[in-house]
Formats: sequence, structure tokens, C-alpha cells
Amino acid sequence: MAATSEYSANPADVRAFLRAFCAHGPRRCKAAGHRNIGYIEIPGVLSEPVVYRDNRFYLTHDFYGRESASGTVFLDEGSPMKSGVQNLLVHGHNMRDGTAFGRLVHYTDRRYWRSHCVIRFSTLYSTASYVIFAVLPVTTEDVTAKNYLNYAGHPTFESEAEFDAYIAKVRSLTLHPWLIDLNAQDRLLTLSTCLEDGRLVLLARRVRSGESTQQAARWIRG
Repeated sequence: MAATSEYSANPADVRAFLRAFCAHGPRRCKAAGHRNIGYIEIPGVLSEPVVYRDNRFYLTHDFYGRESASGTVFLDEGSPMKSGVQNLLVHGHNMRDGTAFGRLVHYTDRRYWRSHCVIRFSTLYSTASYVIFAVLPVTTEDVTAKNYLNYAGHPTFESEAEFDAYIAKVRSLTLHPWLIDLNAQDRLLTLSTCLEDGRLVLLARRVRSGESTQQAARWIRG
């Protein structure tokens, strides 16, 4: 169910944090008590700090650690940045006012998806662009349902076969045409928010070395 935003992080505070970790690195920021690990942007869609702790705290606390029904966009506890996981998972509330992940519902529209397909994710360790290739309304509760997907269970892939099987399942559920190439070496970014009684999930592929963001986005934009 969509929620209504109560409070958003002051952009000046977020910029100050980003300047700090760019200038001084993650250790100093962590020593100062920051739990912010980065910033996620989709031009015209969202621009939010990303925090990390566990999968409960930031559902009900804001960027500053204060209680808030709006919560904060956060990295899944199963995909910490330092572990080198292949598939980063980021959660955010579906806010009625469009903050957090409130605008992701528009990705069910094909034109919207093709017009807003590039994600920029800046973290304590790197900055990368990703291209959204799949949009899926799924359930995580009923394992017998056709649209069941355990997307939180794949931070890494033990083999090429496991990767291919997961992507095949994603391809069978996505709302839009399959327009991009993928291989088992690709790094993924998954965005998750609530949608009625289920979840809306967006999957994106990291722009590869030697590939420009414009080249990768052209697969989707046509």
C-alpha cells in the first residue's frame, strides 16, 4: 500500500555527506556515525540518499535516524557494499507524494520506462550507471503463484546456470519487451517497492567497461 511522506532528508545534509565521503573516504564517515552509503538518482524520477543497517530499522526511520512512517531508501542487509555482491538490492516505500520510490509505479507504462531507463548509483566505493531492463509485479509470499520471484535470494550467483535460470524467470515475468543483452558476468541493481498486495521490482544492468551509458540506454530507448 502506498504511504504518504512525512519527512525527507534535507538535500543540503545529503550533499554535505557526499562531499565528506568523497573527500575523506568511508572510514572517516563511518567513524562520524553516518549510515548513509550512497545516493541513487534517476533523472526526472527520484534522487534519494541510500542507507544501510538491516531490513527493519529504516522502514520506520528517516535519514537522520528519527522515527518516521516514511522510512528511508535502504540497501538490503543481504547485499552489503564491501562483499562484492553481483546483484545489489535497494528498498523504498511507495510514497503517495512521489518521494522515495513513489514514482516507480509509472514504470508499468512502456513509454515511461523507455524515457527513464538510466540509474546512477553513487556509493562509498564507486559510481556507476545502470540501465533498467525489466519491470515486474511479483509476489514473494506464495511460492506456487506464477508471478512468484525470490529476488532477495540472489545477491550472488554460484554458476552461469544459476544466473541464466534467474534471468529466464525474470524474462517470463517482465511487463515490457526484452531489449538488452545479459551475461553471467554482468552486475545488477534491483529496486523494490510495494504494489497493492505484492511488490514492484525493477532490474537494471550495470553499464559495462568500454560501454557508454548512451550505448547501453540505446538498447531500451531504440
